[in-house]
Formats: sequence, C-alpha cells, structure tokens
Amino acid sequence: MATEEQMVTALSKASKKASNAKTKLSASDLCGRYKAFRPLIEAALPLIEKRFPPYGKLIVEGIKLLMEFADSACPATPKPRRKPSTSAKVPRLK
Repeated sequence: MATEEQMVTALSKASKKASNAKTKLSASDLCGRYKAFRPLIEAALPLIEKRFPPYGKLIVEGIKLLMEFADSACPATPKPRRKPSTSAKVPRLK
C-alpha cells in the first residue's frame, strides 16, 4: 500500500501534467492522456477517501465510475485484473 507521502507526490505530478494540457484533444490524445493519468488517479483514491471523511467514500466511488466509463471508451487502456474466485468450481468438459 502506498504511503500518504507517495499519494501526495502522485497528486502533485498529476496536477503538473494537467496544467500543461492542451485546450483541444482528439479522442486518441484524450485516451493517451487518460492512460498516463490512470495510475496516478488510482494511487490518489485512498488519500481522497482518507482526507474527506464524510464524503470520501462517495467521491472515490464516483471517480471509479468515471474511470469505468473511460476504460470502456479507451479500450487500449489496461483494465485491472481480478483474481479468479476459488470458491466456484467450473465443470470440465469431457
């Protein structure tokens, strides 16, 4: 798990990148930028949840929803892998 200092550094980097953003972006430029920002956003989520106690969890859920939309709009963006469930047994074909 990332420390609070690492999360603040990630937010600072994201802020610097955002301030250098162009005013108009094509779809591929936008997806490229999202792909660059995605790890920083993910690193910042625990900090956001911690720093805004009454609403942090709701804010994080909203950001995750927007990230799901961006993931579907930018299919080249790697989606986080989920571990397969070990409790469900898959029948084998013979």
